Amino acid sequence: QNSPFFALLEIIRQGKATTIQKIPFGEIWIKEK
Repeated sequence: QNSPFFALLEIIRQGKATTIQKIPFGEIWIKEK
């Protein structure tokens, strides 16, 4: 499944998340690792 949610999890897992990841259903705040 290639939904924004799973894409977001992959970004977090890779440790490449920025403070805000803009996705189709809104903004999710992520603390940088």
